[in-house]
Amino acid sequence: MEAERATMNNVTLRGLVLAPYGRDAELLSDALTECGARPVVCRGLDGLLVELRSESADLLVISDDAFVGGGDDRLLAVLRDRTPDSDDILPLVLLTASTKLVHPLTSFPGVVVTAKPTRRRILGSILRGALDTRRRVLQLQEQRRKLAEQNRSLGLMTEELESRNLGLLDAMQAKDRFVSTMSHELRTPLNAVLSYADLLDLGIHGALNEQQSAYVERIVTSARHLLELIGDVLDAALLNAGELQVESGPLDLWAELGDVVALMAPEASAKGLHLTVQPPSEPLPPVSGDRLRVRQVLLNLVSNAIKFTDRGGVTIQLELNGGDTVSVIVRDTGSGIGPDELPRVFQDFYQVAGGLNRRHDGSGLGLAISKRLALLMGGELSVESELGQGSVFTFTLPLVPE
Repeated sequence: MEAERATMNNVTLRGLVLAPYGRDAELLSDALTECGARPVVCRGLDGLLVELRSESADLLVISDDAFVGGGDDRLLAVLRDRTPDSDDILPLVLLTASTKLVHPLTSFPGVVVTAKPTRRRILGSILRGALDTRRRVLQLQEQRRKLAEQNRSLGLMTEELESRNLGLLDAMQAKDRFVSTMSHELRTPLNAVLSYADLLDLGIHGALNEQQSAYVERIVTSARHLLELIGDVLDAALLNAGELQVESGPLDLWAELGDVVALMAPEASAKGLHLTVQPPSEPLPPVSGDRLRVRQVLLNLVSNAIKFTDRGGVTIQLELNGGDTVSVIVRDTGSGIGPDELPRVFQDFYQVAGGLNRRHDGSGLGLAISKRLALLMGGELSVESELGQGSVFTFTLPLVPE
């Protein structure tokens, strides 16, 4: 802003002088020059009108001697046509020897009237004030011009961003459709692999030796792991597309948790971890949720806790919160999550301590899917953790309305 003012102050303004007599013309011309303006002297009204129509002007200095024979109405008409914008003020200094209180030119905005004869110092002060007014008007016009250019640029950028957002949305929808289709297509051959592996394991076409049985077991384990990954990817795609539906019904959360713990107990035992469930202090009322999706969230939380815990164990607790929700709290004694990684725990494909050298398998979708499923069922999933102090995941579901 200061640079703009300095530049504008250095601009030489053009002052038009209308004075029929040489002495007045010389006086006004010298005064404008001393104020830093470039004077253009006109001896007659016709010459002034030509200058106004053909060249730019920043100031008018007029001696009313020029209107002895009339013509001030012609000048007013030209001035009004030249400045249709009320903010585009062209300062006008009128020197008059008339004793009339009202002159026709005083109806023009920005006019300053001074009596003749006037002192050189007073005239210079009036001209400097008029020129300063013009500079402020020009500064305002320049600022408006720049703002208009910026608005046009912002408008073009907004249109471009909207176009790109639409393109990204189309691309994401196409990606989700592709992922959904491919997930279904991959499940079919994987289920066939599992079926043939089960037939081999049953020995329908002959008994297997010990080594062959070990191979079949590995085939089954790998295929089931792939099915789990495909299921996660499919769920994520459906959630992103807003097409995954959940059902709300009454559930016995304690019973569901018992089934999940029974399923995960061998995995905890294999790592030498204790898996403890603290029963509620009082019978819990039924919660509202989708049984399949509630079990999916519980399995993700308990499985993750066991996966990222090497010593100690996992403790699960149920709490009734003020009579309207129930929380499943899963605590582990694992490595914990650092403050930089904690905000990203529920992002798609994000894995704590991820990378090529990560120690744990998985798609990085389990917690992200669990968070969205909890929200879809009217609940919540949150986490608290400190590096080296373990983690606490809290899964909350609403009670069935009375």
